[in-house]
Amino acid sequence: MRVPYLPLILIGLVACAGHERAFAQPAVNPTAATDDLDLAAVRVRHLADLGVLVFEQEVAGTAGATVPEAAGQLDGAPVLGYVFPTTLAPEDVGFAPGEGVVALAATSHPDFDDTPLWDENGDRIYDNDGRVYHTHWVVLVPDERVPGGLAVKETKRIQEDLPPTAPGMPMYLDSPGYAVLLRGKVLRIPV
Repeated sequence: MRVPYLPLILIGLVACAGHERAFAQPAVNPTAATDDLDLAAVRVRHLADLGVLVFEQEVAGTAGATVPEAAGQLDGAPVLGYVFPTTLAPEDVGFAPGEGVVALAATSHPDFDDTPLWDENGDRIYDNDGRVYHTHWVVLVPDERVPGGLAVKETKRIQEDLPPTAPGMPMYLDSPGYAVLLRGKVLRIPV
């Protein structure tokens, strides 16, 4: 099975409905360019015997070793992510039907935790591990207000538009709980 994708690494801002300043705050300190963010290879492998897709990004440095610096607040908080845009439709991953690019992302954002069902750092506290790389399904739409020109699609219909594992933010963002495996130069997400 061949899975089409376009590899990206995105550095962005959290964009919540009603938080327009999050789009307009270029004052966030950008994460310095490092070998940890320099893509060397991207693959999606289908392990048919297991019924699993393995999304992989290989970097020149150490995968996941670079995380953004905390801003101290949610509004304008930096997010660093290894992103896999797909050809899936939003409804294929549990969102309401609609427009946008469905992407699987492994993200780090030290100012907040948006995976209330998962304890990524294993300390039995479920709301303190936003810095640890974790997975999201997102729907991206064009938005000229943000660096890179793409933002997570907003919604006011949280119950109707989002899957049950979404963290309740007013955007097309789900927290499916897939593992992020960091081994040297390679980041892997088995789905």
